[in-house]
Amino acid sequence: MIFQININIILIVLSCQNNTLISRHQTIAHARKTDIDMTDYPSKKTMLRQIAALLPALLLALSLSACKDGDSGTRSFPDADAALEDYKSFLRSVSQQKALSTSELVSSVLEWKALDDSVSAAMFRDSVHTDRAAVDSAYYSLRDSITGKLASLVDGRKRSLRDYLDFAMAVNRPGLDSLSRQFMMSAHRFYASMDSVPVFSLDNVSTIRRYEDILDDAARRGFRDKRDLFMFLRNEDRAFRSFLGHLPTLGDIPLAKVRDGSSALMKEMIGLCQGDTPPFSTSEIVILLTMRNNRRLLQNALQCVNDINNRKVKGGDQAAAYLWMLLQPWISFDGFALSLMSDAQVGVMQVLATETPKCIDKLGNPKFPIDTDELPSLLIKTTITNL
Repeated sequence: MIFQININIILIVLSCQNNTLISRHQTIAHARKTDIDMTDYPSKKTMLRQIAALLPALLLALSLSACKDGDSGTRSFPDADAALEDYKSFLRSVSQQKALSTSELVSSVLEWKALDDSVSAAMFRDSVHTDRAAVDSAYYSLRDSITGKLASLVDGRKRSLRDYLDFAMAVNRPGLDSLSRQFMMSAHRFYASMDSVPVFSLDNVSTIRRYEDILDDAARRGFRDKRDLFMFLRNEDRAFRSFLGHLPTLGDIPLAKVRDGSSALMKEMIGLCQGDTPPFSTSEIVILLTMRNNRRLLQNALQCVNDINNRKVKGGDQAAAYLWMLLQPWISFDGFALSLMSDAQVGVMQVLATETPKCIDKLGNPKFPIDTDELPSLLIKTTITNL
């Protein structure tokens, strides 16, 4: 029973996650759900798939980007054959490399990204090649080989969470058009204004009931316009922060209504960019909800650090639940989510990079599908693979 309750706590935190894959026609595909087994932890294979699935930002970056970052490495090729020769040369070069520092790895990956853009452009222009199938096959084979080699270079040195953070921030930088960037800045101010709103002065049971009331009221009223959503987000944020203040004591309190209510309202919020005259554009709702996700996961992870450091966490199932929540920012944030973070939030991630390994040791290294010491390397490899 206690284990089930602890899993519900995790799912309430994760209910903020929205699947922000956007099609080229600018429509929301569906709401993302983190795949956590309610009765047992997933296998290592399942965990690897989960991490891989949580990192793709390509379609979203394509739909929201007005331009690519830095074209200084762009090359021009007369035809596809010349481009592929340069691609082969890069593969030979990267195959000769061995142990790279994180900054050197970043440089190699950025060089590859720029080259890949140029090769792809040359192949697109050379549409009348006599053996198109062979050219395409050669390109994909070379790209897979380069990706595999770059990923293998990660193992040349032991990587930390700070290494992963620095790497991810450097190579995943989707651009925003000017209107989306303005909306992002406004959203930052909106969410930052909530920090001064005090949490409820209630005990744990009363806090959960207040949280349920806020969700029920929002479900009953619905979201008709921007004001409705902003009012709900402000009320929900206060309830969530109040909820986190009682995190160590929630083991025996039913949380299904909060979990299910949050999940249902997420779907309604996503729908605010649909219809004939939606109150939000697709990019606005994606930015707003991704930033909501960022804020909640960071708040939760920081609360976990505080509870662990203050010895409020017992062993067993509670320690395992705290480990999952502590690691969620690392396995959930993709490149787009990272690009929407404020400087203060990046600072929080840096603090978490330092504190997370210490907290894992204090928890007694509870059961997890993979060795947490391997997680930074795995995350870097997955990022490279998904580029």
